[in-house]
Amino acid sequence: FLRRCLDSILNQTFTDFKCVLVDDGSSDGSKEICQEYEKKDERVYVLYQKQKGVSSARNKGLEFVFANFPCKYIGFVDSDDWIHPQMYEILYKLLKEYDANMSVCSYKDVKNENEGVSGNLIEKALKNSKVIYQEEALESLFTTGNDMFGLVMPKLYKSDLFKNRRFKEGIIYEDVRSCYRVLYDAKKISMTTCKLYNYYYNPSSITKSKYTQERLDIIPAMEEQISFFAECGYAKAYKLGVRKYLYLLSYHGKLAHENLGNIQIDKMIKKRLRELFWKERKRCNVTPINSPDCYNTLFPRIMHLYWYIYGLRRRKEHDT
Repeated sequence: FLRRCLDSILNQTFTDFKCVLVDDGSSDGSKEICQEYEKKDERVYVLYQKQKGVSSARNKGLEFVFANFPCKYIGFVDSDDWIHPQMYEILYKLLKEYDANMSVCSYKDVKNENEGVSGNLIEKALKNSKVIYQEEALESLFTTGNDMFGLVMPKLYKSDLFKNRRFKEGIIYEDVRSCYRVLYDAKKISMTTCKLYNYYYNPSSITKSKYTQERLDIIPAMEEQISFFAECGYAKAYKLGVRKYLYLLSYHGKLAHENLGNIQIDKMIKKRLRELFWKERKRCNVTPINSPDCYNTLFPRIMHLYWYIYGLRRRKEHDT
């Protein structure tokens, strides 16, 4: 995967950049591949650390960049993903055209190289672009079918956004804890719906492998997020965030029950779900239609009858 990723970066049509690789204590030959690319391309710099996770690796890269280069823009690519050869040229053009602080593109979920995005996409990407501002960007965390705003990677940032910002270490779902704050600080964001980033579905990655207790990091991450929206007075983002959190509590409650078998964790998740539901049900307009998982978890017997009646009404409306 690493060679595919590096080749896609170094073969960009936008060539004026430094590529900083952070070897996070690898034992699979990645270190040697990084050293090989460092020798053959003067734009490549390799850093090493003991295995500390994605957040620590990103932070180490940021520290190195700010200490050694007059950096204006920053981007991130995960080592098992790869990018369209025009991605950074397009994102740079979007930053300049709209005088934005961040540019964003969409991404494509892929399982093999044949599914990747290809072709000349500059004209298409610029045609399908626009600028959005702070509040709309935060709402877009929940309203876009593609999670382009919720991931760190498919973006180009003005470096000032990371001057005093680092990723929280020792957790997973680091993007959930960081993206909304970067969007808030960016204020003005240019975006294209064109898919320029190939997001590789790796079944062995942390969030796709066997369910473990660390996956519950999503709970405090979402609580931080919706509290932030409340403090900022962004009512719609808060409402959408609460609904997403209710869904995640239901979803992870089910997975935790099936995989962990920990009664205390089951009780904790059910308690948080119940408390949030009754507190925010009216204000956030939480209904069986927009939050079915929440209702099914809290009221399984009643919802069985509800869906039966709902189905009868839909069939009757269809017949008439």
